[in-house]
Amino acid sequence: MAKSPKTIAEENMKGWTAIDEIPIDSTSLPKVDGVGADLDHLKVKYFGQGKPRGSDAGAGRVRDPNESDDAALVVMERQGEHDFAPGRKTVIVRGNKVVGTQG
Repeated sequence: MAKSPKTIAEENMKGWTAIDEIPIDSTSLPKVDGVGADLDHLKVKYFGQGKPRGSDAGAGRVRDPNESDDAALVVMERQGEHDFAPGRKTVIVRGNKVVGTQG
C-alpha cells in the first residue's frame, strides 16, 4: 500500500507534524505552449562551444511541462514546545520524497 503524502512528509521532516494536504491537480494548471531554447544550442550559436546540435551525448530525459504530476503540498507545523516561535512550512511531496520546502 502506498504511503500518503502526509506520512512521507512527517517521516522526512523530523520534529514537524503534517496539518493539511493539498493535492496538485495538473489538469487545472495552465498548459505550457512551448519550452525555452536548448542551452547547448545557444552555447554553440553564441560562443562556438558546447556539443553540436543533434548530438544527444549525455542528454537526460526532458520532462514535458504538461506531463501529469503526482505531487502534493503538505502544510507542516512544529511539534511540541520549543524555545523559539512556532512556525508553519509547506513542503512538496513527489513520489516517496520531499522535493521542496517553503516557509
